This record gives sequence, structure tokens and C-alpha cells, in this order.
Amino acid sequence: QEKGDVITGEYEIFYDDVNFCTVKLEEFDVSNVKEGIVNGTAKIEPQKVFWEEIGADEMASSLIKLYDPSIEIKVNTSKNSADINVNILGKDEVVLGISCTTQMVDNKEIDTPSNTVDISDEEALNEWLSSLDINKIKNKLKTNLENAGVSSEIIGAIEGFIESVTD
Repeated sequence: QEKGDVITGEYEIFYDDVNFCTVKLEEFDVSNVKEGIVNGTAKIEPQKVFWEEIGADEMASSLIKLYDPSIEIKVNTSKNSADINVNILGKDEVVLGISCTTQMVDNKEIDTPSNTVDISDEEALNEWLSSLDINKIKNKLKTNLENAGVSSEIIGAIEGFIESVTD
């Protein structure tokens, strides 16, 4: 349903004639998209074929069926600022959320820290990725989720998913 440049509706994305994912837009205002300004909510619901294409194993597939994961993106932008919230949902409950608020300021010179990685340098990126301690990251994430009161079932599902994509 479109009201001018504001879109609310459900759209299916197909891959090889199969529904790959569903995108639901809610009050998604694209009237100023050329200026980089968008507002609204988009919910991405991957379908079974999506998980098969990324190689989800049997355990991950079971958890996916149980929790029906999706991604919700809420965007509120203006000419000089933006608020962006990205939530990973399980059964429409927020499992993990990331919020970002930005504001335009006058240009200032930025010093690049010495411990950064140029992601366009594939060798340097691979070296950095191989240096990551996935177990330390998983343990810290688990502790934070437990402290936030996330159920053990959801934590187990997240751990299973992380293991399936890092093995």
C-alpha cells in the first residue's frame, strides 16, 4: 500500500523461482531518498531456501524452525542526523539489538588508530579474522545475554548458530 512516497506492504524476493525471503515495510518514507533520507521500518524474514543456501546444518535448521528468526531495521533520518536500530528477532521477540545515532558535524581531521584493518586489503583482513578468539567472543556474548535476562533456549540457539557459521 502506497500513500505518496510512504510504503507499507509485504514483498517477496525470489531466487530460482523460490521465495528466498519476505520483506515487510511499515510506514517506509522514501520521499527524500535521493538526499539519503529514509524513515520507517523494514522486517526481513528469511525463508527455508535462504538457510539452505547459506549452508545451515541440521542443528541450526532445527533452531531456525523453532525460533523463526528475522531482522528488523528501524530508520529515522534527517539531513543532519540518523537513528538506526537493527534487531535480530526470534518469534518476534528481540534477541539482539544494535542502535546507532549519528549527527553531522563540521569536517575535522580524523586520526586513524594504528590497530585498524583496511578491509579492502584481503590479506590483512584474513589475517585479522584468523586472529579473533571466537570462544572469547562467544563467552562474552553469552554472559551479556544472561545478564540481560535472555532465556537459555534463545542463548542456546544463538550459540548453535554461531558454531554453525564459524566451523
